[in-house]
Amino acid sequence: MPGAIPAGIGARSSATDAGDWYPRNNHPTYQCDARTMSDNVNTDGFSKLERLKALRVAHRDLDGAIATLGRHPDVDQLHVRRLKKEKLRLKDMITRLESALIPDLNA
Repeated sequence: MPGAIPAGIGARSSATDAGDWYPRNNHPTYQCDARTMSDNVNTDGFSKLERLKALRVAHRDLDGAIATLGRHPDVDQLHVRRLKKEKLRLKDMITRLESALIPDLNA
């Protein structure tokens, strides 16, 4: 009968294996593999968006820190310069990631 559950699937032999829903012979046809399930979902775009969001937050935080330090006359200028370089590095990373998210159009 098509669609019928093969014998031995879901059958429990004792109370100790109540949570075990795999067949006893561990046939690969019946196992739920996480790699197989994740192959159907493109998580690359999600991870790039998460990374982009984190980079933007870090860039904004550095901008605030530089502005705060700029208001004080006795701040180490070398430290401020290093923060500005880090901010530029983050901006470059943001720009590269944004351009990678734009799909290529075949003209």
